[in-house]
Amino acid sequence: MVETFEYYSEDPYISGTIASSVIKGVQSHKNAYTTLKHFIANNKETNQRAFREICLKDYEIAIKNDNPKAIMSSYNLVNGIHVNENAGIMNNILRKEIHYNNIVMTDCAN
Repeated sequence: MVETFEYYSEDPYISGTIASSVIKGVQSHKNAYTTLKHFIANNKETNQRAFREICLKDYEIAIKNDNPKAIMSSYNLVNGIHVNENAGIMNNILRKEIHYNNIVMTDCAN
């Protein structure tokens, strides 16, 4: 997958739909999997409305429609907490709201 959905489109519906199609196509082959990255807010949006409507929506579409086998979290800070350590994002949103139950890994920074 690409690092940011903006490579597909700035519209979250279009980018989520395209990403979903890529996931579906790749994972339709035996032993082929996708990693959706970099979850989430790689552009450091912290406004709750923008976060949900712009940053989260495309990931939500791709995850709910075609369930990638792995997700790589972004390493940036959201409200002062690294995304991979942010329980509100990783546990509450990703696991509980979106119901993602596959592998989650972090992107490391030096």
